[in-house]
Amino acid sequence: CAALLVFSASYGMLLDPRIPPIASVLVMGLGWAVTQTYFWGMSTLVMPVAMYGLGSGIVGCVINLGAAVLPYATAGLSDEDTITVLLGAGLASAGAVATMAALVL
Repeated sequence: CAALLVFSASYGMLLDPRIPPIASVLVMGLGWAVTQTYFWGMSTLVMPVAMYGLGSGIVGCVINLGAAVLPYATAGLSDEDTITVLLGAGLASAGAVATMAALVL
């Protein structure tokens, strides 16, 4: 849930012209780091031991796929539409972390 708030705050900061973009990037980096830590740390808690290799491969693939696809998905969009797409990706990521946390607890 904290990742959801961090991503939302970082993208929301981009909408306010008084806030320098570096502040948003720093907050986004923090959210990215926290989300990655949770993905890798909790993924082993929700998959069977025999599937650790496959499960870790799938998690790694999804993480890298997002980083590869989002720039192409937002290349021709306006600034407002790009922020909307990135916000959606951040919310999807936070939702995945929340789902994994719910499965663990």
